[in-house]
Amino acid sequence: MARYCVNPQRVIEMVRRIHFPRETGSAGEQSAFEVIAGELDALGLEPSYEPFEAPWFDCRPGFIEAAGRRVPVTPLVNPVYDGEWLAAPAHLDIEGQLTDEAHPSGAPGAIVIRSGYDRRRPFVAGARAQLFIGRPPGDYIAYFRACDNRVPAAWIRDSASDVLRRNTGSVCRLLWGSKQVSAPFKNMVVEVAGPQSTGSVAIAGAHIDSFTGTVGACDNAYGAAFLVELARWYAQRPPQTTVRLIWFTGEELDRRGSGHYVTEHLAEADGVLLYVNVDSGVSHEHGDPYVAVTGPDVVLAALHRHVASLGPAIAVHHRGVGACDTAPFEQAGVPTAFVAARLNSPPPHPHLPSDTVDTLSTAKIQRNGALSLALLDAAQSGALCGKTGPTA
Repeated sequence: MARYCVNPQRVIEMVRRIHFPRETGSAGEQSAFEVIAGELDALGLEPSYEPFEAPWFDCRPGFIEAAGRRVPVTPLVNPVYDGEWLAAPAHLDIEGQLTDEAHPSGAPGAIVIRSGYDRRRPFVAGARAQLFIGRPPGDYIAYFRACDNRVPAAWIRDSASDVLRRNTGSVCRLLWGSKQVSAPFKNMVVEVAGPQSTGSVAIAGAHIDSFTGTVGACDNAYGAAFLVELARWYAQRPPQTTVRLIWFTGEELDRRGSGHYVTEHLAEADGVLLYVNVDSGVSHEHGDPYVAVTGPDVVLAALHRHVASLGPAIAVHHRGVGACDTAPFEQAGVPTAFVAARLNSPPPHPHLPSDTVDTLSTAKIQRNGALSLALLDAAQSGALCGKTGPTA
């Protein structure tokens, strides 16, 4: 892979420029789009947005009712994140004994009042729900969402704490509701056309959003930054056929960005030579890379041969990675490749605020980046024979 010279320092510099929370659809995500679009403009490329509408939840006013008093509450995390990572119901109506964490009654299934934000203990054991006095810091939500023992949680204003503490020991009722609405989102796309462009296209994608409460340097500011390096590579060395680069929103939520893209472009699926996903795998804690591939047998065989030709033995797995942006492409029958790596020392959960730029490995950015670029180059040059493309 010597010919594929990725500049890891330039990738890291771009990561630093988007080293802030980029939750799906947020102002932070928009700022990251603008930073990257500016860099693409400087390369003489013309990025465009593909906007779409998708479900969201607006939280209606909630309250906790104790001794005939109603105290307003706000769910800690928007219920749109309800799913495998978090119990954040859109509608809640539960009862339990009100307990102060500082003076617990020991009653099981209590609704616990908490005034501190211990990141090592996001939940009180046995609690049915939690109420935080004051809004927790943004990064606490990442620890909260990453915990296995998830229960509904909300926060209340400091001024309301005395009312609740006077009623500890009594049975209270916690309620909230939400209204499903549509909200605007977008992906960003740029194309580099080659002299033999025939309607076929090789695609590389990375999600630009970060997990709630994190800057997500490895997952996935790295991927968003590396796509800029791909754009630079092909701007300077035109591909034989069209290469399309896509920055997806919403991977950390429900892959809504890649899902929307594939749905909107389904008619083009047969012309996609390969989708290469770029996401994580380049921290100091990640191990050796492997390539996860999906597609028709003839493409899998070609991918296997091509990876074997790139140097030292690199494992090739003929299966998808799962909950990432390859999934919509797999379902549409598009061949996919994903250079991935497992963590050597798995943390309790990969989506934590500790994923910062200082954890990135320049050697692994070079290694994984060069491998991703080699796969994309092979696809657009026709080296993967399962699709019709120009000959190498």
